[in-house]
Order: sequence, then C-alpha cells, then structure tokens
Amino acid sequence: MVTFSEWVASQGCSHEAIAERLGVTRGYVTQLVGGRKTPSLGVVRRIIEVSGGTLTADSLVHEFARN
Repeated sequence: MVTFSEWVASQGCSHEAIAERLGVTRGYVTQLVGGRKTPSLGVVRRIIEVSGGTLTADSLVHEFARN
C-alpha cells in the first residue's frame, strides 16, 4: 500500500506543484506529508483523483487515522 508521503516523493516535483494540482497550499501539503494535518474529505477525494487511483480512500484513512 502506497502512502501519501511516498506518492508525493515519487512524483519528482515540489510540494508546491503537488499543492497546485490538489488546490491547496504548499504548507498544507508539507503538513500532510509530515503527519501534522489530516486531510478533509474533499482533499481526500482530490488526492485520489490526482493520483489516478494509486492512492485509495482505504490507504489514506489507514495512513491519516494514525495521526
């Protein structure tokens, strides 16, 4: 199961570029990667869409429920 943090690292671009694709701020992406924030349902939906299904609701819930 791929985590959000692993997916971000695999994209080969900045947190700013990921943030633009998700419609959030760079700081928010950095906080998600660092486990300091939990994404809203709307952001989870955008992450799944932007990842092309690589990340699933189950994997995101598993990852962020630990926080």
